[in-house]
Amino acid sequence: MKPNDPQNVGEDLRRIARLLEDMDDMQPPEALVDSIMAGIRPKKLAWWKNLWRQLQTPMSVTPIRMLELSAAAVGLILVAVVFLSRNQNENDMTLTLNNTAQIEKLVVFTLDMPDASHVELIGSFNQWAPEGYRMYRDKQRGVWRLSVPLQSGRYEYAFRVDGEMVLPDPKGLLQQDDGYGNRNSILIINGESNRETAT
Repeated sequence: MKPNDPQNVGEDLRRIARLLEDMDDMQPPEALVDSIMAGIRPKKLAWWKNLWRQLQTPMSVTPIRMLELSAAAVGLILVAVVFLSRNQNENDMTLTLNNTAQIEKLVVFTLDMPDASHVELIGSFNQWAPEGYRMYRDKQRGVWRLSVPLQSGRYEYAFRVDGEMVLPDPKGLLQQDDGYGNRNSILIINGESNRETAT
């Protein structure tokens, strides 16, 4: 008898089939299905992957689907209008509050120095730049004078005389060292009076 003989192979298959027929049917244990199902968890995709997947899915256009999309678009527009109008009202209120909290006061700066040819006002309110803050000579009072609108707060200032000499306000009560060997005058505006004078 040859092992590769087709007749021998057929006989072997028939014998295996008879053995399988004689075997008792075995049922899986009851807990097997539950344990396998508990191990299977749905995959959680990132939001952008879900969105990408939905965008790639072909969409059929039906009258009901168009109605749903139109309702969703109207809802989004209403939400946007409410949100934008609420933000606009809050911005208007913030501007109103800021404007009332930051009322400008007219501060009159004066310097009694009749020999000076020109005087400029420098300070923390103009980043120590004299451009636009040149004082004029008040001939009636005999002093250099400049009115500046300032908001409530604390300011340092000084006078630049003839483009060279920097000096604090001689009549100012508060002064502070500027860290460079000079002294600056201090002005505090508390917001209660309508006019402050730095003399």
